[in-house]
Amino acid sequence: MKTNKMIAAWLAATAIATLSFGSTFAMWGHGNGNGNGNGNGGGQLSQYVTAEEKAELQSLPQEERQAFMNELKAKYGITSSQGGGYGKWKSWSKWGHGSEDHNPGDMIANIPASDLTDKEEEILIYGYEEERLARDVYNYLADLYPDEEVFSKIASSEQKHMDSVEVLLDRYNMDVPTGYGDLQSTVDALKTQGEKSLKDALEVGLQIEVLDIEDIEDAILNTDNDDFKVVFTNIGGASYNHMRSFLKAFDSNWLTPDTDTSEFLSTDDLDVKWPLKYKLAERLEAEGIVLPEQVNSETLKSKGPNSDSHGKSSKGTMWKGKWGSMSASLNGSRVNVTLKNQYKTKYESKYGSLIAKMDDSKLETFIEKVDAIIEKVNTGNYSDATKEKYNAMLIALKEIAVQNIDDENILEGLFD
Repeated sequence: MKTNKMIAAWLAATAIATLSFGSTFAMWGHGNGNGNGNGNGGGQLSQYVTAEEKAELQSLPQEERQAFMNELKAKYGITSSQGGGYGKWKSWSKWGHGSEDHNPGDMIANIPASDLTDKEEEILIYGYEEERLARDVYNYLADLYPDEEVFSKIASSEQKHMDSVEVLLDRYNMDVPTGYGDLQSTVDALKTQGEKSLKDALEVGLQIEVLDIEDIEDAILNTDNDDFKVVFTNIGGASYNHMRSFLKAFDSNWLTPDTDTSEFLSTDDLDVKWPLKYKLAERLEAEGIVLPEQVNSETLKSKGPNSDSHGKSSKGTMWKGKWGSMSASLNGSRVNVTLKNQYKTKYESKYGSLIAKMDDSKLETFIEKVDAIIEKVNTGNYSDATKEKYNAMLIALKEIAVQNIDDENILEGLFD
């Protein structure tokens, strides 16, 4: 068993200074999946291929791309292209550290179930199929355009939305749909459109998010059940964040969208970093819908930036309150916030400038690896006191990393 001294040395020397997790991480039984028999699971192909392989993929005719992608998946041990980014954030649900809406089961735990109408059963089935459509189309486009990360990142969020609807399906003893139902032709049409060019693929993204907002609004207008309102308002609100991400992807690729999104977002919304979930709540409330406290506009607005940072673009500002108050249970081991803050002060002084220089991709990798180590620590044969110390050290590092992330999709992956 590693001693405290060994762990501390590893954290400081390896995790922060070099981000060379390969050999050290393997000691914990989490190798990289190349040559160790573990494989890369459901990761996106774009995470592993080289620049030369990406260039070759882009140069191939459309009808030859899938065969080449299958060769690359076999080469890198990727077993599926579905749910690309979801596995990366899956273990975060064990933390319980994020906002209340991170776990839909918790959000509706105190809301009594009600008898469903035929319409409400249709809403659940259609809602799950529509979120599956979004996830699968985005994963398909992510493989076609591996240099544009917006598709794979939003696909991971759509998987969470499917999970949220599944909570309601389970609650009402309904079977989880296995296909797309009446949306199959829409899936085919969107994939065909997205194959034409990157611009067309980004247009597909905007069209899906507009459709999602409109359909969820219609769903909420046709139910009196508060558990429905909570889950679907939370899902539909995230579509505003996704829409903003697609519009920014247009801009970064020097493209102009044809899809009109002015009904949902203003130009000012593109220049801020805080979540836009409250916009759907405001839209529903304007139509006379009374929303549960968990998802009404005032509650969702309170999860935005601190009042003294409104309009500023400092990295991670809107998330500081979530981390600062964290004292959640991590697989039975509690976080000592005071100890965590002590380590944070120490690490910011020693490594803060290094972390600030990392781009979002490296920060994302850093958080992913540290998250897996936390899980290993909390399921390992350590005393409660040792777990408490390790958690404080690791969470201090994660907090510093989160505060340096610019990409709101990554942030949403942590706290949505």
